[in-house]
Amino acid sequence: MSHQQTLSELAELLNGSLHGEGDRVIKSLASISNAAGDDLTYLDNIKFEKELETTKACCVLVDRDIKAPESLNIIRVDQPLAAWAAILELFHPRKRLFEEVSPAAHMGNDVTTGEGVGIGPGAWVGDGACIESNTEIYPGATVGPGAVIGENCIIYPGAHVYHDCRIGNRVIIHSGAVIGGDGFGFAQVPSGDPAEPVLHKKVQQVGNVVIEDDVEIGANTTIDRAALDTTLIGKGTKIDNQVVIGHNVVTGRHCLLVAQVGIAGSARLGNYVTLAGQSGVGGHLEVGDGAIVGGKSGVMRSLDGGNVYLGIPALPAGTTKRIYAAMEKLPEYRRKISRLEKRIDELEGRMGNSSEEKS
Repeated sequence: MSHQQTLSELAELLNGSLHGEGDRVIKSLASISNAAGDDLTYLDNIKFEKELETTKACCVLVDRDIKAPESLNIIRVDQPLAAWAAILELFHPRKRLFEEVSPAAHMGNDVTTGEGVGIGPGAWVGDGACIESNTEIYPGATVGPGAVIGENCIIYPGAHVYHDCRIGNRVIIHSGAVIGGDGFGFAQVPSGDPAEPVLHKKVQQVGNVVIEDDVEIGANTTIDRAALDTTLIGKGTKIDNQVVIGHNVVTGRHCLLVAQVGIAGSARLGNYVTLAGQSGVGGHLEVGDGAIVGGKSGVMRSLDGGNVYLGIPALPAGTTKRIYAAMEKLPEYRRKISRLEKRIDELEGRMGNSSEEKS
């Protein structure tokens, strides 16, 4: 890494407060456990505060309220992770691989490309597609006929944008993602054959997918085209790897969809919704603004915004925790019930014997 910066310069850049040697030079970045010498690192979680006592880093980015050894160079900032992101961009600026359209790329008829578009060898762009300024398309990616890719996008190898889909500006689509595959739509029709009484007839999916600005889509994620209208991913939404989004789904702005989330057709998410890993949302349901659905939870009814939900079915977190606490005690409750049943049997037996003696 050739980039170097003094601690004073970094503190000013980050609007931070430096405690330490302002003229010390940072030459590289590292994790807090591996940093040494002229490395800069960061601490974002107070749970690991003790690592400040053992780190060999030259300097650590920390929250403004965190305690740190007097001997350690620190830069206090409002959000250490956000500051670290800015430092990464400074020390590791992204380098474009493709600055122009390769002669080995397949370009269909009437394709429009803006200034600074780079398309790698082996990429395929269909008829009538539009690739706007400074977008980079890697080898093996495909852009279907009539599709539109906005400015400053990155389409990584093996990503596929189907026909007539629209991608906004500054969108990143990672390898293996498929935007605009057919939604899962089939009609069950009788065949008249007793051996195969019902067949699944495909219902054509003739809508599209619209991805708004500043969305990132992880590897091997699939976003199905709408049956008739539009599957919409709202501005600023970040989608992890291996997420499945069904046809006609609409997500609001700045949602977070973590790995292996599944959203069934025609579900709607509000703004700033978080779906943690392997959670799922049923078809035609709504999840309100700011809701958080915990990992492996199953949304089986529409959820209000602003709450945290856990479990299958997904319930308010407090309710689910009480249910889980009760489940842990089930063996104990079973033993108590068994003892009570025995006592009842004994008491009934005594009462029966008493009644016989009196008679």
